[in-house]
Amino acid sequence: MKELAELMEGDAEFDIISDIIKRCDLNFSKYLEDKSLLTPRIFQEKLPKIIKELKLDNPDINVRDPSNFLYLLILGVLILRTGAKVPEILKINIRKATNPKNDIYIFKEEDLKKYRENLLDDLSRKISSHKSGIINPVLEEIHKF
Repeated sequence: MKELAELMEGDAEFDIISDIIKRCDLNFSKYLEDKSLLTPRIFQEKLPKIIKELKLDNPDINVRDPSNFLYLLILGVLILRTGAKVPEILKINIRKATNPKNDIYIFKEEDLKKYRENLLDDLSRKISSHKSGIINPVLEEIHKF
């Protein structure tokens, strides 16, 4: 049941990570076998275009829109995983998305709710203090994506 609360678990998340990897000109099946294919150089090179195409650099972005919300969280995880440079507006929007009141998923079970809030807080803190070139995986980095 805990998997339901994780940041990168579910069909929609799977589709989004697949889209991001394809936008980086990588084969998703091969990426699933070898995460190191998404190098810091590749991700850093493609990130500005991804942000622009998805309009994630809009200061008035609706972070409660499911697509925006999930793209922001997943890009945050990948930024931390690769050490990519993150534009300030994207940092701000990822922090907005990680605010528990903006979470698109609602959990009635208190333990799942706390677990989810802990994951969101971890991502928020790490994105806030992120420095380019530093790899700083989030708590759920044991994850398959």
